[in-house]
Amino acid sequence: MGTSAGTILGPLLFLGYVQDTPTGICPKFADDLASHGVGKDVSAVQRILQKSLDDLNIWSEKWDMMLNVSKTKCMLFGKIQGKLSLMLWNQQIEQVDCFKYLGVWLDIHMKFMQQAEYAASKASKAACKVNRLIDGRDGVSVKTGIEL
Repeated sequence: MGTSAGTILGPLLFLGYVQDTPTGICPKFADDLASHGVGKDVSAVQRILQKSLDDLNIWSEKWDMMLNVSKTKCMLFGKIQGKLSLMLWNQQIEQVDCFKYLGVWLDIHMKFMQQAEYAASKASKAACKVNRLIDGRDGVSVKTGIEL
């Protein structure tokens, strides 16, 4: 698109750029696009998702937008399990059992165990960093460490 990564204006310009993506692409957040389908069986869900991918492919060619197929994933939630066969630009979309989307780990059973482990790991690492700062006379005061 032409804006630098990490800018304030970049995500806003991107949202303006992708506002007319096909209706099957929802939600849109910053540079992440998603689609979903609901059906009684795997083939019904696959038809819905493949239609979204086909529409997105047409849109991306129209606007000269490259999509990163290697970062594109699919996942089935719920009791219906099976293998999805989705294609984008003649490449198979990888089906996964868990995926980090917008900072949240999702899994096919919606258990959020991986998300809890991820959050606990981040908190533990942050606590270790703060503990290293509180190093007797040489470090920050205990009060400052607690505030951190």
